[in-house]
Amino acid sequence: MKKLLSTLLAAFCALPLLAQSNIVFTDENGTEIADGTIVTANKPVTDDFGEMLIPSGIYVKNLSAEEAGVRINYIVKTLDNGTMQICFPMSCVSKSTTGSFNTDNGLMSGNEKRDLQTEWLPQAYGNCTVTYQIEMMKQTSVFPPKYESQGMGATITVNYIYADPAAINGVTDNKHAAASAYYDAAGARQAQPRHGLNIVRKADGKVVKQWIH
Repeated sequence: MKKLLSTLLAAFCALPLLAQSNIVFTDENGTEIADGTIVTANKPVTDDFGEMLIPSGIYVKNLSAEEAGVRINYIVKTLDNGTMQICFPMSCVSKSTTGSFNTDNGLMSGNEKRDLQTEWLPQAYGNCTVTYQIEMMKQTSVFPPKYESQGMGATITVNYIYADPAAINGVTDNKHAAASAYYDAAGARQAQPRHGLNIVRKADGKVVKQWIH
């Protein structure tokens, strides 16, 4: 019996549970974005090459004073058109299909905040939805570089929206119809969602977090 309990304990400890993480998602100002938050990104910009894209506005921050290893696991859930791109920690990768992926491993300096550099490059009106999760990594070899997982961190979902400006009011109205109440981070009820963190109670009783830039 003692041997069985030891085996079960070892198996339990090996599970990839959500770990306490010193690496978090933040906005441009360094404000931490809570685990499970849904972010809406709907402001197209033009890059230096004249290409239109919709940035997420998400950053990754190492809260500790020590160097830390990290990679991002992400799931492209919907991609109506165009490509989804991520440049983190260093390498850039574009995806034109849905599926589960991960970035390369890399190191972040102590207290470093780094742009996640992930965006949707649409070719027509539509939506792209991506869920990102932090994975803490430990570097076990410098050359060749090797890493091992130290556990999973926070998860956020970004809803990229590229809509016809003439139809934005209609889209907004539909979104409001699906919600019964809005609250700010302090729990005070709001007439409508505001910039920053919103707590949204849906008509079906579900409560979700929504971050609006």
